[in-house]
Amino acid sequence: MIRITVKSPLYLCIALICVLLFQGCARKDTSSKPVNSEKPVGAVVVNAGEHVPAQAEKLPPPTMKEVEEAVHRVLGDNVTVSSRIKPAFIVGDFNGDQVEDLAVAVEPVSAKMSELNNEFANWIVQDADDFFLPKPGVHAVVMPAPHVPHVEPGEVLLEIIHGFGPKGWRNPQARQVYLVKHAAANFLGTGRSFKEKYIREMKLIIETDVIKENRGHKSGFIFWTGSNYAWHSNNG
Repeated sequence: MIRITVKSPLYLCIALICVLLFQGCARKDTSSKPVNSEKPVGAVVVNAGEHVPAQAEKLPPPTMKEVEEAVHRVLGDNVTVSSRIKPAFIVGDFNGDQVEDLAVAVEPVSAKMSELNNEFANWIVQDADDFFLPKPGVHAVVMPAPHVPHVEPGEVLLEIIHGFGPKGWRNPQARQVYLVKHAAANFLGTGRSFKEKYIREMKLIIETDVIKENRGHKSGFIFWTGSNYAWHSNNG
């Protein structure tokens, strides 16, 4: 007679009771720790593909002292704020990054022409009249010959300082500067680019502020193309 056949059922019952007791304890521990389904504080839920623009800080109106300090910060003593255009400056988001920029009429210092036209300078010289746009329906486009603009003595330029960070153009790190020929004129204010039919036809994807001007008895505006500043007359 083999004894293990008698004791085996008893062992099996004891093992089954232990398993049931262990599972009951596990369920009790799990139910005592509810899952936290709250969203983290400050979390923002955004649908896929939805664009949430950054909120630009509302800055106080600029003073002439602040404008002069900004001009000197980026261009030193190479230019002076022009007295031929009043007001001499205007602010807005001219390149569409939702940071305030500064546009100010300046005149070159005659003794600094070589510095202003230095190809390795920290600013970019552009001509607002050089912007090229093919006519609608034209399939074969002949690009105009490349032209490198230079600052000339006695001319009035539009210096545009792109802002950086919450302080915009007042930020000491704001040093991206454009010197634009044929762009300094009597300022008429600013407007939104997508309200201009000409810009809508260009299908620019960035909405910016345009600088409305009266240049040579013609009204028009200066706008950012994505790579340079250009002039467009309201008369065509």
